[in-house]
Amino acid sequence: MNSTAEWLPTPLATQALSYSARTLKRYRDSNGGFLVAGQDWCFGPTGASPISWNITTCRQKFHERGRLMISIIAERKKLA
Repeated sequence: MNSTAEWLPTPLATQALSYSARTLKRYRDSNGGFLVAGQDWCFGPTGASPISWNITTCRQKFHERGRLMISIIAERKKLA
């Protein structure tokens, strides 16, 4: 893991990224999403610990995902 990255627990990550906890958890790779364990998020030391989120990489991944979706929509419009 990158030690210079900004890692925040779920409650603070939701504020920093402006996404709900449910949305962040839905996009984890363990749920079929694009946020990778150990790179973008990680479990805490116990089952009751909050998940920590790498704010820097999460922000980049959400941006990449948004750009991809915009290009898909543009391509569909061309084909229609």
